[in-house]
Amino acid sequence: MPETTLHDLPATKEDALKLGLTKYFTGIPCRQGHIAARYSKDHGCVECNSDYYRKKQGGLPTRNPPKFPSVVMHSGPLVSRQEAEKNNLPLFFTGQPCAQGHICQRSTKTNRCKVCQTTANKNHHQSAEAKAKRKRVYAEKREQYNAAAKRYRDNNKEKYLAMVRRVRDRNRPTYRAIAKRWREKNKEAYQARQANRRKRERAAGGSYTAKQIANLRHKQGNKCIYCKTKFFAGYHIDHIMPLILGGSNDISNIQLLCRDCNLRKGAKNPVAYAQERGLLL
Repeated sequence: MPETTLHDLPATKEDALKLGLTKYFTGIPCRQGHIAARYSKDHGCVECNSDYYRKKQGGLPTRNPPKFPSVVMHSGPLVSRQEAEKNNLPLFFTGQPCAQGHICQRSTKTNRCKVCQTTANKNHHQSAEAKAKRKRVYAEKREQYNAAAKRYRDNNKEKYLAMVRRVRDRNRPTYRAIAKRWREKNKEAYQARQANRRKRERAAGGSYTAKQIANLRHKQGNKCIYCKTKFFAGYHIDHIMPLILGGSNDISNIQLLCRDCNLRKGAKNPVAYAQERGLLL
């Protein structure tokens, strides 16, 4: 019976289980850097398993140490560059490491490995020359880019809003610093905005006291109405129906929210905002 090599094994656990095989080979190194087969039962690396039992049975030295710790391997069939050129294939795979130790596919056109090419592209993208070129092209085609961005936002509203929330959550300190700088540079505009809000509150009628707010906080269980987060870092007093949409300033139109939920809600209609968050159909 011919010996089974790593490249004869299936590339995924699912394929191995379908074929009734106990091992599969992804070509990706394990946490210890071994490029070896894995067990279909528990994803365990064969070499790691061997090392564990060798140590357990007498402290024997581990075998097969990884030659290239940062290697990334491809598990496809071996194809030479000449064969790839004859068959018009964009990539080929020899199984041999590049100068940096990467065992992966190479470009038929440049003979460069995919990992090295990705690193070079990333470095070029971050270079001053590439940044200046992108800036120049954007200035020349600003209207086209803005129109395309607007079309994308209109056609993918929910996806766009979710992306904006993720970016804001990841860069919260940065956005706070930007808002603070804006207030410092535009003091008159900020003061006018605050004055207009106070004017709307007076025109809306109604009022509330600190005691009523404390009672409301107790009724809410010291949690935000929407995300149920505890008010460890304080809370925002929010008008359920925004003043700008005709809501009153009475305690009956008041709810307590965490900072993030209040900023996301803004001056939106409460029903529309609840639907946006998936709380209403």
